[in-house]
Amino acid sequence: MMASEFSNILNQISFNRLSIWMQQCYCGGFVEFLEGQNSMVLTACQKCELAGPADNINPYGLVYDEWEEIITNGISHIYTHAEFNLHVMASLLGEYPNGDLIFADGNNDNEISIIETMSFNEANNTRYLLTGTENPVWSDFSGIGDFISLKYPTLLHVDLDGVDETFSYRGIIGISKNIHVTESNQLNFMDNSIVSLLNESELIVDENATLVLEDNVTIHSEDGIGNVVVNGNLTIGSSLNMASEEGGEINLIINEGSSLVIEDNTILHAKAGICKIVINGDFTIGSNVSFLADEGAQIQLVIDNPGPASTINSAVFERGLLQSNQASLNLNSCSFDVAGGVEFSAGNLVVNGCQFYGASLYAANGADINKKVTVYNQSSFTGADGYAAHLSQYPNFYIHQNQFELNSNGIGLFHCGSGRLNRVSDNLIEDNGIGIVVYH
Repeated sequence: MMASEFSNILNQISFNRLSIWMQQCYCGGFVEFLEGQNSMVLTACQKCELAGPADNINPYGLVYDEWEEIITNGISHIYTHAEFNLHVMASLLGEYPNGDLIFADGNNDNEISIIETMSFNEANNTRYLLTGTENPVWSDFSGIGDFISLKYPTLLHVDLDGVDETFSYRGIIGISKNIHVTESNQLNFMDNSIVSLLNESELIVDENATLVLEDNVTIHSEDGIGNVVVNGNLTIGSSLNMASEEGGEINLIINEGSSLVIEDNTILHAKAGICKIVINGDFTIGSNVSFLADEGAQIQLVIDNPGPASTINSAVFERGLLQSNQASLNLNSCSFDVAGGVEFSAGNLVVNGCQFYGASLYAANGADINKKVTVYNQSSFTGADGYAAHLSQYPNFYIHQNQFELNSNGIGLFHCGSGRLNRVSDNLIEDNGIGIVVYH
């Protein structure tokens, strides 16, 4: 097939980034037909050269075993890898077929970019170094070679710096080192992107910078803890997926002075591991937002901002935990299902018409004589392991017209009631291990 014919076929494929490796003889002649924006082409030789087998010689001219012997039914078969393929594949695998370990990771980020593969080949290919009979050709108009690997079509390992610039990426993205979105810049991860935080790296959004996670973006940690740290602004699209390997965590941390916007009907989904949204700054959570976790995973919304009153309407927590120490929090028509529930401290809490299934409410440390917990308007608690509603050291409480059924224990009041506004009335309390416990 002619290079022009191959190019015509390939150009019919839509792509964000394209990396082409060619080993065949005369492959350098394909470069002028394939090169272009967001494309990187790497060939074994020039258009007038043959590409040959590995020559069993190292860069110092000494004999070196590069061929591979496989014995089948007692019969030895010798496979002679091509010189180019031998080195580029070894750069990715970290070893040669003979088992000798190699190191091609020039910037020490545990990922091999296309540029690092090319550099390793040029440093070890003896048909290029010693005889000059096989001279590799490469083309990279857009300078993507340092930011692309076979596993991650986009590989980010340096700060996104500029002045009022917007950086947009889609597809499979690896972040292999701590990187900053610097002041005045914006980073967009586009619809359906999968972003992997590698080597316990952090994505840090600086003050006055913005991170936009468009619809159905996935944030994934391959090893240990992966953090997205926001000192500027974070906007989340219609859904966000989070996942960490066993024993790991994904943390979205909204620091003081920064802001988080979660629109109406957004779905935040923990697919594996512990996934936390930790809010120390300002936030807006729309109506009908869902915080969901698959079996074996957990999602946590941690509001660690004792600032002004907040209201959460019609939110769904499944295997989810809401923790808050705000001055005032109103929960209206929210549901908490399958473990987790609400842990609240210090402020005024209102639970209005909420449903708890296998989940519980715990409120503690309302030291101020005016602090109060209100649970009313047909809130229901079913199937909790332990106390369905556990209040500790709250001066005031109002628990009125709710249902407590099939829990290990219904209501627990511990060191509560030192204020003047205390009432437990008109509740349906049945089929619990213990209905009400009062300890003072």
